[in-house]
Amino acid sequence: MYQRLGFYLILLLAISCEEKNKTEEKNQLPNQIVLIFDHPPINHKYTFESGIYSVNGGKFEVSFIDDQGQLQKMALAYDQEDTIIIKSARRLVEVGHAYKALDMLYYLFQNGDSVLFQYDGLKPHASILNRSVSELEVNYDLKKLEALDHDEFSDLVKFNSPVLFKEFDYKSKTVRDEIKLYQINVLKLARIKLQKEEAYLDSLINIGQISNHTK
Repeated sequence: MYQRLGFYLILLLAISCEEKNKTEEKNQLPNQIVLIFDHPPINHKYTFESGIYSVNGGKFEVSFIDDQGQLQKMALAYDQEDTIIIKSARRLVEVGHAYKALDMLYYLFQNGDSVLFQYDGLKPHASILNRSVSELEVNYDLKKLEALDHDEFSDLVKFNSPVLFKEFDYKSKTVRDEIKLYQINVLKLARIKLQKEEAYLDSLINIGQISNHTK
């Protein structure tokens, strides 16, 4: 009986120490992520070659889910430096950046990160200033778009907005069928790209360009 009691006391002590360590670790977190934008261009709107003009809902450039589970959409000061401070107690926060109005590029940051966004045209390149992380891992969404979609829009955007990427004869009685066929072909290509992405990810992990948790 005393041996069993001693076992439970040791177990309770171990749990208490573990909880204390977690609490201390949590208390040490800065509870914020700092995003610095170096002369950001306008990405919440985009004009296609056809002349069609598109604007995302809310005219925002940056989005994230706050600790209350609410989607926050933020505008930026264009062609100058701007800073957004995300207050969060979470260890990881996913940040979305608008790209060509209809697309979003996503970045995963740790609590305490200071991040610099610089731009190549409309392309946002993120660099983490306070820790060493490969550029490819931080900017995986953008690199994937360049490698698999040849810097075009994602298949999700093409599926949702087919009229922006193909001309249709709206006087034709079969126009709905033509749009549906276009969307079916987009889905077929998306499945092929998904397989290519798996192979692309595995190759990057194997050569140490990104860590396994990115997958």
